[in-house]
Amino acid sequence: MRWNIGIGLGLWLAVTASLLFGQSSRPVRLRFTPGAFSTTVSGTLTGYAYRDYVVRARAGQVLSFALSRSTPQPVGVVLPAGGGDPLPGGEDRTGHVTLPADGDYIVRVLLMRNDARRTKRAIRFSLTVEILP
Repeated sequence: MRWNIGIGLGLWLAVTASLLFGQSSRPVRLRFTPGAFSTTVSGTLTGYAYRDYVVRARAGQVLSFALSRSTPQPVGVVLPAGGGDPLPGGEDRTGHVTLPADGDYIVRVLLMRNDARRTKRAIRFSLTVEILP
């Protein structure tokens, strides 16, 4: 996926709004069954709320995610667990990030700012996360 300034700015605004106005449930640690490279979870979002999913991986591994389609469309971003800016390539409805270091990473699912402001009902989503060696 190509980094797009408009998408980057929109996601930066969405992440900033989610931190300022959003409420998150506790982060959920994703666990993979033995021998599996991926796992799928489901959830709901309303307004500026967001959901964080934590996964542990090693430097050089590729973390990819895909969100199910719905209207409005939730987006995901990949963040270092210790804080910091979203990692390039890990944003939008699908993302692929080559991880820079060993440790925990967060896949945050949220609505874009305009959708969050307008959405009053709960939006269901399904998130598939894959870690490739």
